Amino acid sequence: MKSEYRSLVEAIICDELKLAEISKIHAEAQEAAAKAAETLSVVEKRLEAKRGELGRLEGLLQNCHRASGDGKSLGSNSTPADQAIAADSLLKDIKEMRATLKFLCDHFIKGS
Repeated sequence: MKSEYRSLVEAIICDELKLAEISKIHAEAQEAAAKAAETLSVVEKRLEAKRGELGRLEGLLQNCHRASGDGKSLGSNSTPADQAIAADSLLKDIKEMRATLKFLCDHFIKGS
């Protein structure tokens, strides 16, 4: 009977240690999940703001491009042809940046 009692006490002590260890791991996992959710929310809001700004800039550049095509001067030292070339170059750069941004966002979301 003493042997059985001793075995049971040892099993309880072992389970209490495991419970403490698992409780600690669980708390750390919950904390990490909360931080990840907060970070995700911040990044999503920042991304939306940047997409909005990018759309606004694209609209301005397209208006600039249209205006330079109409022969209206947008700058004191540049010709409409120079402005059109600059606007085309900027639009190309913006499209490349948008593609890169989309790739990074997709990668971030899949990696989360």
